[in-house]
Order: sequence, then C-alpha cells, then structure tokens
Amino acid sequence: MLLDIITFYDLELLKKPKAIFSPNTCKVRMAMNFKNIPYSTEWVNFGNIKQVIPPITKLEKRPTVPIIIDSNKNVVVDSWNIAQHLEELYPNSPSLFSQNKNAHTSFHKYADNHIIMPLFRLIILKIHKFCGPPELQDWYRKDREKTLGVTLECFAGKTDDNIVELRQSLIPVDKILQNHPFLTGNQLGWADIVLASYFVFLEGLDSKMFEIAVLSTFGIENTHIRSWWKIMQKYIY
Repeated sequence: MLLDIITFYDLELLKKPKAIFSPNTCKVRMAMNFKNIPYSTEWVNFGNIKQVIPPITKLEKRPTVPIIIDSNKNVVVDSWNIAQHLEELYPNSPSLFSQNKNAHTSFHKYADNHIIMPLFRLIILKIHKFCGPPELQDWYRKDREKTLGVTLECFAGKTDDNIVELRQSLIPVDKILQNHPFLTGNQLGWADIVLASYFVFLEGLDSKMFEIAVLSTFGIENTHIRSWWKIMQKYIY
C-alpha cells in the first residue's frame, strides 16, 4: 500500500526562485502530473546541490537532479530511470509509453540530437544571469566553459542562426502535429513530455524568444505546435 507522497528534487535559479526551467527535472514533474501522482517539491540550486544531493543518493559522481524518493523510500536518479520506475510503481495510472516504448525512445533520441542544443544556445546566457549572486555566476561560467571548451558567448553564437537551426529541427514535429494531436498518435506520452520539457528550457526564462523561435517559427497562421503546447502546459505548472 502506498502511503507517502513522492519527494521530488528540482533545480531553481536563485534570481528566479521556483521558476520551472530545467528540462531534465521538468520531464519528471510532467510525468507525475500526467499520471496524477502526488508529490512534494524540494528545491536545490547550483550553490547547494553538492551539499544536499550526495547524502541522499550515496553516490560519488557529480550530483544532479532530478531525484525522487518514492513512497517506499527508494531513491531513484535520472529522468529516464524515474519514468520507468513510475510506470512500474503506478501501473493503474495513465501510461507514459502506451505499449509503444520504441516510438517514444526514438523521438527522445531525435530531440536530444537535434532540438535541445539550439534551445540551450538561446538560453545559456540567461541561465548564467539568473543562477545567483556574482560568485555563483563565476562558478557557472567556469564550470560550463570547461565543459564546452569555449566561452559562454561563443557557445551561444548568433540568435538568428539558432532560430534557423531550431526551426529545421521542428519541421518533423510540425508535420506530425498536422495530422495527430500528439507526437505518437492520439495519446499523450513520453515523447510529448520530452519535447515540452525542452520547450520549457526556453519558455521558462525568455517567453518572448519562445514565441518567436517556437510558437511562431512557421508563421502565426500555423497553429499546430501552439495548439499542442496549450494542451501540454497543464502538466507543467
């Protein structure tokens, strides 16, 4: 019998407290909302994550979120692992995969390879700006520049180029949504959650750019993505 609600660890920016922006944590938030699973949110930030998370996970690797502590006190790390765990733990709730896991994982790979990067370039300087006080901004810059091998500004590149790249990556999405309400047909599932969580990356920190680069990218008269987004929003906020 499930007695306790799930504890969910999410990432916030200190200058935009409790704003939902992280695509990885948003996948889990949306999955739980879609499956009608009760949960409470514990917020961590770039400054305290190294102190908060390791005692929970007992792992030596770099601490990350999302993490959940489920109703049976199991600790589960990583959005994909959590999604599969929720499917097993709540078999009577709406399915994330609807017996078609391959289709959902295939789109997930496409989004990782083609959609997330132009979104990240559009938003990385906003993350740096909002992550916290100057010392935390300095840490974020040094940490990300070490990983990326270039300055944040160089990685961000030209806005127009990122918009064009993103538009190209969304052409298959637009074509699917011309004929179906969701990315794998008539049922909302993991593929939709993945795409919506990546959109949150931009929308959560720059709603004007989100309108330009995503919702209106194929013209104001094209409402396929916009209509789909309206449906998905109720599982985010």
